[in-house]
Amino acid sequence: MDTQSRFAQARAAIAAGRRDEGRTILVSILREAPTYVPAWLWLSGVLDDPAKRRECLERVLAIDPHNAAALHGLEVLDMQSVADSAREPTAAEAAAHQEAKVQRLGEYLVQQRMITQQQLDAALREQQQETRYGRMVPLGDILLRRRWLTLQALTRALELQKEDRVKAGVGSTERLGEYLVKQYIISERQLEEVIARQAALKRQGQSFQLGELLVLSGMISRQQLQRAIDEHQQQFMRQIDNS
Repeated sequence: MDTQSRFAQARAAIAAGRRDEGRTILVSILREAPTYVPAWLWLSGVLDDPAKRRECLERVLAIDPHNAAALHGLEVLDMQSVADSAREPTAAEAAAHQEAKVQRLGEYLVQQRMITQQQLDAALREQQQETRYGRMVPLGDILLRRRWLTLQALTRALELQKEDRVKAGVGSTERLGEYLVKQYIISERQLEEVIARQAALKRQGQSFQLGELLVLSGMISRQQLQRAIDEHQQQFMRQIDNS
């Protein structure tokens, strides 16, 4: 059976409510045709973990940087993240949050004394205000804009927070940049520099994938990037199989 026929089979299974069956077919398609964009898009729709959904959409953009469906999907995930951070957690969520000892970024920055509680409260109010007007602004961008945090400090805080989350067993999906560091293809310092550059370009309205910036910066070759993407993709597929 060719790729399109199997993809149609996956869509039919998902439409009939057999999500696990559809997901299995999509994964098998992507193992053989890793650049088949429709399968990545549909896979993002049948995964429950937002981190894995984001990973699928980012892989679409690595293949097709201007893919409208993937760009819209990432915007929706970002807005859901803002809504989750703004709402009051349920009792069950609060208990799980305490048990895992995982903090949101703002709480983490206050605990690390990178910002004050007053600065966090003001930034969250500004974030909620802009969200009501339909603008999704990450908390980190507001802190940078107000000069309460440097780009280097924010980057480091995000890395430390992720380390704590992984230790707590939450959000353990490994991103491409972390994979490249783990495989000694780039250094942690190089990753920090490229993430900082990516964030600066984003504030200027320019969107670049991390891998593309690494190549443009001369830190890795395009061949190294493609090989790492392929290996990382196989790792990601194994995570989905085990989820």
